[in-house]
Amino acid sequence: MSLLTTTSNAMPNTVKAAADIKIPAAYIKSLLPELAGRKRKRSTASRTTPSQEMMDNYDNESVRAIRANDIDTLRKLLEEDKSFDACNRNGETLLHLACRRGDLDTVKFLIHEAGIQADVQDDMGRTILHDVCWRPTPNTEMMETLIRAVSPELLVAEDVRGHTCFDYCRKVHWGEWLEFLHSCSPAIKRRAKLVQSITCALE
Repeated sequence: MSLLTTTSNAMPNTVKAAADIKIPAAYIKSLLPELAGRKRKRSTASRTTPSQEMMDNYDNESVRAIRANDIDTLRKLLEEDKSFDACNRNGETLLHLACRRGDLDTVKFLIHEAGIQADVQDDMGRTILHDVCWRPTPNTEMMETLIRAVSPELLVAEDVRGHTCFDYCRKVHWGEWLEFLHSCSPAIKRRAKLVQSITCALE
């Protein structure tokens, strides 16, 4: 069973209220009002500040393998102690690239095998979720994978233009994205509550 599905037929009140909203970006904000009600502060922990080492790691061999969805080559590089903690001078990571290309196997490799940080933003404030929503067709399987890997805060995180990831969804695909978000909304709410509890305990 998917981690983003629920075994209960009962929906929290916030989920029921959000169900009437027909725009994905507005839907997710209504689902997570405690997160959408404040500006996301891009810190050095989430925003990728390129170091020379990270830019050196963003080399032609890694980029070619990502673009080709060549998992065998990526695993070989990992076995040779290649670091995938890499980005270009604009703060775009290899994970941004894989998400933008829609290669789910490569995304899973980078997160689960290479262990790179998924909660990142480039210098324009764009997260990997922005890249998924920017694609010409919805990739809900990839979005589900990423939602498990990042803080729920990224679902409402704004880039420097003030746009969340779902602001970039094409209108023709709103229905499909809404269906996806509705199906996993109880789990998103539970995860957001858990993350908030942990954050409060650490403060």
